[in-house]
Amino acid sequence: MVNELLYKLSNGFTILPIYLGVNITNVCNRSCNFCPYHSKHILPSEHDKWFKQQPKMLNFKSFMEIIKRPIARRMIKTVALTGKGEPFLNKDLFKYCELLEQYKIPFTITTNGDYLTGEILKYLSLFSCLKEISISIYETDNPWLKVYHDKIGFSNMTGKELPFMEKIETAPVNGTENYCSLPKDFNTIKSCKKPFTWITINTDGTIVPCWSFNTTANIKDSWLKIWNGKKIRKYRRDALKMKAKQSDCKNCAAHE
Repeated sequence: MVNELLYKLSNGFTILPIYLGVNITNVCNRSCNFCPYHSKHILPSEHDKWFKQQPKMLNFKSFMEIIKRPIARRMIKTVALTGKGEPFLNKDLFKYCELLEQYKIPFTITTNGDYLTGEILKYLSLFSCLKEISISIYETDNPWLKVYHDKIGFSNMTGKELPFMEKIETAPVNGTENYCSLPKDFNTIKSCKKPFTWITINTDGTIVPCWSFNTTANIKDSWLKIWNGKKIRKYRRDALKMKAKQSDCKNCAAHE
């Protein structure tokens, strides 16, 4: 009760450490039916129009500039190297890993698993700050995952039973690409606090709260504007009432 009151009295301000999502690519080698970005069954929408206008890759130098800021590094709890595509298709992926390792910032990678060869996993196992590789596709039977499971943390979103990987319970239909199917407007919570602890960098350098496409800042802006600017504070206030614009709060499973 006290916690809820503090959020409401914050006026959208936060000093909490952040989880930074980094969309390093919008390109994918697959077109899975369940994917909201690359499925062949996507219906025209404002979101789809926005996505198609995004650059294919995030400029590494732009990301490097924000990580070099001391105040940003102190505020970042974890960086998620992900994308609205497959991160391993970004030729600079290892540069991102090396930069985060240099500044001792914990990070994770989300991938469909197609490019996880023994050589690549051997190299990734050298990064002490790599906390997890999340395998998100349904047909990953990669023998190298078992070889390196004691050196790299893997989370299992495949819908299959893989004894050496922690399974994330989001797979009602095991082993099929329908594993993440959920009923429309399934989320019935009345308040979301995710934007108080999560922001995402898109490939064009824009900053959005959580996973919305409501731009609140740019990677070139001051950290104050990025993390506590007028737009993101309003977004947080609206999210507390589940009324954030340009978002799909009722169909989001990442709420807090």
